[in-house]
Amino acid sequence: MNFIDIQSWWEVPCIAHYCSLFSGPFQLPDFDIEDLEEALLTDADTESEVDLNKVLYTARLLPDLLVALLKGCDALNKIASHISPSNYQMFLRRLFRQKCQEYNIDDNPFNTDTDFEKLPLRTKILILKYLCDFRLDSADVFATFSNLEADSLRVEPLGYDSKGSAYWYFFGTRLYREDYEGGATGKKSAKSVSSKGGGRSVWQVICFTEEDWKSLAGKLAGSRNENERALHQQLVENFLPNIPKIFRDKERERRSKLLARRTSSRIKVYEERRLVDLYRQQQELETRKQQRALQESVTNTRAKLTESRAKRAERRLEARAN
Repeated sequence: MNFIDIQSWWEVPCIAHYCSLFSGPFQLPDFDIEDLEEALLTDADTESEVDLNKVLYTARLLPDLLVALLKGCDALNKIASHISPSNYQMFLRRLFRQKCQEYNIDDNPFNTDTDFEKLPLRTKILILKYLCDFRLDSADVFATFSNLEADSLRVEPLGYDSKGSAYWYFFGTRLYREDYEGGATGKKSAKSVSSKGGGRSVWQVICFTEEDWKSLAGKLAGSRNENERALHQQLVENFLPNIPKIFRDKERERRSKLLARRTSSRIKVYEERRLVDLYRQQQELETRKQQRALQESVTNTRAKLTESRAKRAERRLEARAN
């Protein structure tokens, strides 16, 4: 599996968008789509990564996200305080056993004893998507979002091209295109992300860079197709004016996160060195204590031997005098 494979799965940006939308009320980690992709593809034990800070961050992201989602599920509410990155596997299995029965899900990914990190990448993504849905079953969701319209939380396509392919924007700097197989069109087979899964479609990232956005708008300019004219208008009026700032903000956020990770890493290294120095000092102190105790023992032994010799000499002198 590589980035091209993972970018063809609609669940990945959907999960990232969900976590961005609910990060505050659900106390979820702060990350973007690229972070999630790297976390899913990064082997926590890899030694080939150059950026150790990034390895540590991506290795922690999935466990932290899983723990945060699990803690918010009502089924685990009474034991939420006991869930941690070191033991979440047990609670994840328990929740999926319950929910698979509740929703009549036949293919429980935890029917075997395989741990989450050992599962196929596609299965991991489906588990995360299921877990996001399970979190929405909790009682606190209604109170938190009672004032919001359901449509305001639903992602809809920005528009369609002449072939019926749908263009999706979740958040961040990327634009996705969904191509439908078998002659299906986007308007007929895809009303929203929440309804995905019914028909076959292929996803890909169509805009990575600021130039990609401008290029797409340029290709659509002057089109006679009604859908493409509407999509071009959407891009020109609502996205192109804001895209430069979005990229600048993202770069600034990336640098801020990198600095925070490096600072955290330096603090961790400093703390480890401090603990090593403290341990060394304690060991040296203990060694000196042992040496002093040994020296005192040797001194006492010598004193006793000297005293014993003196007494024997005194007794011999007394014996001669008598």
